[in-house]
Amino acid sequence: MLEHTGNGNIDGTIDYDPVLLRSIIKDVDTAKTHLNNHVTVEEQILTLDKNCEYCQIYFKEQKGVTP
Repeated sequence: MLEHTGNGNIDGTIDYDPVLLRSIIKDVDTAKTHLNNHVTVEEQILTLDKNCEYCQIYFKEQKGVTP
């Protein structure tokens, strides 16, 4: 849930915390980079990178897989 920081603008839009929005955008960009570099459209893993935040999650879930 986004944190509301204002009462709304004249046009009815709502202002949200810019720090929170930047954080969300960063997370989405990181996930997009992971998908573009490591996964096919059919969800098959192409490569795993020990420096990729999302690949590290996969490594931890598999507990035996090493980069």
